[in-house]
Amino acid sequence: MSNHTAVQRSVEEGTVRARVAFVLVIAERVIPLVQQDLRDRADAGLALSWKWVAGKPFDAEDLYERFTRVTEWEFKAASRLEKDAVLALESAIYYACWQAFRAEKASGKPIEKGVPNDMAEGSERVATQVADFIEKTEVDIAFAEALAERLVRQFPCSSPEELGPPIARHEVLPPL
Repeated sequence: MSNHTAVQRSVEEGTVRARVAFVLVIAERVIPLVQQDLRDRADAGLALSWKWVAGKPFDAEDLYERFTRVTEWEFKAASRLEKDAVLALESAIYYACWQAFRAEKASGKPIEKGVPNDMAEGSERVATQVADFIEKTEVDIAFAEALAERLVRQFPCSSPEELGPPIARHEVLPPL
């Protein structure tokens, strides 16, 4: 099964939190490819993203602020590999943020500043875009396939809109 097929299956058959966990694990695999200053910014965005996936108290607007700090580094990449890693990080944090805003909006939680325009443009295609970066950033494809399959098995859903149970980072992120 190609990584795109495995990812597509996770998009169709896994819970929202499982899909976000998938893109966050991939992001954590590429973070060593970027400069330390960006790592610090990306780590903060990833930590908040995992907080949402774990079902802990969370504010999507805080994550959006972290996302914008990561996007500031897009044009500072020193190599093509680093640029692809930055784009993978951006995409993963964006996807987590988009899903968090969707969940907050669906729950009726007031969003103080409103949903940012670029969050309204999100879609499940972002998870597939992260899959594109798997090959470009030299993430082990077999690892990505196995991860997608495991998440679908552990966190199946009856509807792609199903949020699913909280997922702790340590449940899905093996050591590098």
